Amino acid sequence: MKKIKLSEHQEKVIRLMQKGWELGSCMLSSRRTYCFLQKRGLGKGGPAEDTEIQTVKALVKNGLIEENAKLYLYLVTTKYVLTEVGKVYVVGEKT
Repeated sequence: MKKIKLSEHQEKVIRLMQKGWELGSCMLSSRRTYCFLQKRGLGKGGPAEDTEIQTVKALVKNGLIEENAKLYLYLVTTKYVLTEVGKVYVVGEKT
């Protein structure tokens, strides 16, 4: 297995997703992508936390998350899910 080194914020995203939070991104304009985590699921009214597109891209590149679906909330939203590697990633431990 390749070694994966994540930033503290990237680990926080993985930890929240492992606890059931959903990650989504949507285009606000041609130059701005809004990325967020939402407890209880995207568009379901739970607490939300912002994250950066660079965090999402790094987690995809490291094979920890992948695109899962396009949802039509207020804007077209891309939903991300944990991969098998992301599901078993131990936060705080460099694998």
